[in-house]
Amino acid sequence: DMSFELYKELMKLAPFGPGNMTPVFIAKGLTDSGWAKIVGTTHLKMKLGEPGSPFLDAIAFGQAHHYEAISRSIPVDVCYTLDENHWNGKVSLQMLVKDIKH
Repeated sequence: DMSFELYKELMKLAPFGPGNMTPVFIAKGLTDSGWAKIVGTTHLKMKLGEPGSPFLDAIAFGQAHHYEAISRSIPVDVCYTLDENHWNGKVSLQMLVKDIKH
């Protein structure tokens, strides 16, 4: 149910910092669409979702060690924040993954 509309509503709560932390969400039982890859040497880029629902771009900085489980479509639970990704003139919604459990 993550959308740009929800993201815009969350941004009304900004600015975020020590006294007003960025909202963190949890999603359970997500799998990768088959697109997972290691970027740089330690980061993991994925498209996560539940069967039958849209997949959302996700980046997990410093968590490339989860690549094998993610690439085998093992269901994972993730804690994440929502962010806009600006790349090549396009804006998309993405999950900034804080932690992965499989």
